[in-house]
Amino acid sequence: DGGAAINASFFGPSGMALDPNNGLLFISDRQNYRIRMMNMSSGIISTLTSNSANFLLAVCLDNQINLASYVPYQLGSLAFDPIRNFLFVSDVSIK
Repeated sequence: DGGAAINASFFGPSGMALDPNNGLLFISDRQNYRIRMMNMSSGIISTLTSNSANFLLAVCLDNQINLASYVPYQLGSLAFDPIRNFLFVSDVSIK
């Protein structure tokens, strides 16, 4: 973390979302159980945590949106709402 994105390793990337306001690209790294955040200007990549960014993390469960203080265990698709500054994360472990 904190290095050049070109040197980053992923294991099962399953989704991407762009924050056009801040130039950030989010990548769900499913088999590593984390969300990676790349700064498009600097090319630096880091691991997203609930207190590492200035937006709200919203987890989509059974068509319900819940604000979360965690990154889901089984990451799926990602989507970013630039108006509300939400990163939506689907949790594919919920059946």
